[in-house]
Amino acid sequence: ATRAAIEHRKSSPQQPAMLMQPRDSLSLDRPPLSPCASINQPTVTADSGCPSIDDMDQMISGFSAMSAAPSVENHEPRGPITVSAHQKFSKDNAHAHVITCVCMDGVGGVATGSYDGTVRRWEEGSGECVKAYTGHTDVVTSVVVYGPWLLSGSRDKTVRQWLMRTGSQVGMFEDHRSSVQRIVLADPWLVAGLGNGQIVLHDLTANKASIKIPSGFRTVTAMAAHGDHVYVGGEDGHVRSFSLEGELVDEYLHGHTGAVEAIAVDDQCMWSGGSDGLVRQWELENSPILNPNSELSSEPSKRQGQTPVRLFSIPGGAVKSIMVCRGSFFIAGGNMVVQRRIQGGEVLASYKGHASNVTGIAISEDTHKLYSGSDDCTVLGLSLIHI
Repeated sequence: ATRAAIEHRKSSPQQPAMLMQPRDSLSLDRPPLSPCASINQPTVTADSGCPSIDDMDQMISGFSAMSAAPSVENHEPRGPITVSAHQKFSKDNAHAHVITCVCMDGVGGVATGSYDGTVRRWEEGSGECVKAYTGHTDVVTSVVVYGPWLLSGSRDKTVRQWLMRTGSQVGMFEDHRSSVQRIVLADPWLVAGLGNGQIVLHDLTANKASIKIPSGFRTVTAMAAHGDHVYVGGEDGHVRSFSLEGELVDEYLHGHTGAVEAIAVDDQCMWSGGSDGLVRQWELENSPILNPNSELSSEPSKRQGQTPVRLFSIPGGAVKSIMVCRGSFFIAGGNMVVQRRIQGGEVLASYKGHASNVTGIAISEDTHKLYSGSDDCTVLGLSLIHI
């Protein structure tokens, strides 16, 4: 039958080739095919061997519908992002030993403390060391900024006050019987945590006697301030919070199996990081949670208080520093910094570049950059990921 059709076509007179008409001139009175519908094959008549106008109209409508339909993609959840350092601070006039702490200086620079007993300021853009502050006789453990001054705590049992611009020492707090392990600001107080477990509050605005508070720890290993509370971590893995009047407010027990080495706090949660390589997230007693049945209700719901609500493990070693910024918290553990989402706790990014343990982190004023110091004696700048 096929051979007969071919012979018949050869014997038929040749018809002039049909010119394709512009699409606008075609009749499109039928609705286009569904994008998922198959396109009918054109009918070939025995006498012409060409598709009819109706057949071509149906083909064009079908192809048009298919091209206009959005493509369907399988959008799998994106995994964590790995961010490599884009800036390594200059080796000229750099620290000669391990970096212990990092903070922003409030005027476009980064301040660091070190085992070499010095504080140094670095320009963010160039990464050059612009000032060195010398005077401590032992390890600098903490650095904070207060107006035009830098304040540094040291194992030499002092807190020294430096005029940031000139580098000159303008004051010193030395009423400490043990090494200064941590310092934090709780305006107008400078709070020092000591190696003998004592907490000392120095008034920065008036010449008042210091307030001394026993923390209950043998030694203070971590500290943070938020509002009118100071959160103190100790060698036994526990955290206690105190009012600025010296009253014990709460205890966060059964947390870590080693010393607490980092604390961060926001309005609703507190994070503690330990030498056990774990981060625990705690709800704060004084932070009301809205009733889930009414967004307008401010009635506090039942809190979990002293029980950690989340637990995160950090590969690579002890947790040395934690920061909270724009819906994320950042954990310095091992030779990297890990960014996790506060709501959900999933890993968003990992920041890498150091050859050894990261000991301190700070986030720029515009929240675009992360700066990290390390046991490898270097300071790195990394572009921050906002997700």
